Amino acid sequence: MKPEYLDALLIDRALGELPAEVGELLEAYLEHEPSARAAADSWERFVAEAGAAVRAIPPAPARTARGARRLAACAAAVALAIAALAAWGPWKLRDRTPAVRGAVWAAYEVSYDPVAGGFAIVERRNAP
Repeated sequence: MKPEYLDALLIDRALGELPAEVGELLEAYLEHEPSARAAADSWERFVAEAGAAVRAIPPAPARTARGARRLAACAAAVALAIAALAAWGPWKLRDRTPAVRGAVWAAYEVSYDPVAGGFAIVERRNAP
């Protein structure tokens, strides 16, 4: 059996995610392979320790009404900032258009190539 398949099966087994038939076949394989049995035991210990570590973390405190209002105010401020940038951005870019047109990279564009079935960077037809 390939090691990557065995590891995937052992992880699923340790998490209790294997169907019964597959679990029975895996158990029969583990009876004949001591190194695979050691790996299975190792995964079982790992999952048990990880589960214990997660359960040891105390639950987060419930969100208070004040915290919810503060979160809503922050979200509104972020939305307002994004809206302001969206409204201001095009005019600011319009002021810089002559400088952009003269740039070397402005002579190229991304174009779809149907023959190759992908995108390519090509020189513009009407480059400055």
